Amino acid sequence: MTKIMGLMIVAGLAACAGRAGTQTLAPSSAPALGIAELKFFLGDDVVVHLARDGALSARSWSGDQGIVSDTWTAQGSLTADALLTSTSGGPAGQLTADGTFKANDGTVADFRLVGETLVVGGKRVTIDSDGMVLVNGHVTRGMRVEGASDPSCRRTALLVMAIALLGPARPTALATR
Repeated sequence: MTKIMGLMIVAGLAACAGRAGTQTLAPSSAPALGIAELKFFLGDDVVVHLARDGALSARSWSGDQGIVSDTWTAQGSLTADALLTSTSGGPAGQLTADGTFKANDGTVADFRLVGETLVVGGKRVTIDSDGMVLVNGHVTRGMRVEGASDPSCRRTALLVMAIALLGPARPTALATR
């Protein structure tokens, strides 16, 4: 089954940042994220990259075809205090102290970050010490993260994956695995 996801983070950021009624986000008291170089793989292809300065970029990909475009596109940025900004520099959303993600218009995402676990519906997504993505303890085919070597970086990686695949209120590819 082919699912063209397009630019993974574009949908999440567009959904978070492109709403009318933008409000200023209050500072978060969520656990700090580890902002380090993270590479998100599907198979052998890097499809999302988080730079050491928090800049996010992505390539277009297809589950069956692999990379559709070799062009990297800026997607916004992420800070250690869990603030996601759009490419225009405005706030797109923020992780809150209770582990939920709140978009700039007040919409709360359909996922929650609990420690080093992303909870989506009845699914629990984690990243093991080798960077493999697990859903309910089972390795997902072809998904891994390079650079998520400590708890704060694993939280960061899980948040980026959630936003990329879910946006603030979308069903998830991870929840159906």
